[in-house]
Amino acid sequence: MQRVLVMGSSGSGKSTFARRLSAMTGIPTVSIDALFWKPGWVESGRDEFERRMTEAAREPRWIMDGNYMRHGAGELRRKLSDTIIWFDLRLLGVTMRKDRVSDVFNQLRPWATAGFFVMVITGSLLFASRAADAYSSAYFRIKVGLLVLGALNIVIFHTTIDRQREEWDTAETPPFRARLAGLLSLLLWFSIIAAGRIMAYNL
Repeated sequence: MQRVLVMGSSGSGKSTFARRLSAMTGIPTVSIDALFWKPGWVESGRDEFERRMTEAAREPRWIMDGNYMRHGAGELRRKLSDTIIWFDLRLLGVTMRKDRVSDVFNQLRPWATAGFFVMVITGSLLFASRAADAYSSAYFRIKVGLLVLGALNIVIFHTTIDRQREEWDTAETPPFRARLAGLLSLLLWFSIIAAGRIMAYNL
């Protein structure tokens, strides 16, 4: 994890998350808003913004917060990032409350599926390269345990409350069990990322 793209709706907490992840991993943050807005809240021209974003995206390590995916080297950022975190709190009823939960899920599903397979492949290759050292690491065991809990949370959500989604799909505040699943998901995956980074520095 060297190039991390943190995406989400306005006010979802992506900037705060990016700063905390940067403090934990040592990977520098790049504020896309800061690259787009000039002093006095003057917008950058399209070509100028594209050039700035291209230069920033080609750096070897970054955590970027923000969207601007239709311009500002959006396609290049997607190709160069090795981790994409869509930080949206719709399931918690915090943001995008006017949007149907199904619409948000349908938009994120391709990214989540692709990210899952990339995670499995790259994680397996990294583990195979230093299997003995990783297995003896307490952080590795913590990460595996958190992954199991994360998978269990997904299974429980989709086999219980999610089967009744039609009843709360348009609700601004989803049912408690749905909000709990969303909160646990955020906490578990943040902890998985943290455990993986700490493990890398202790092998």
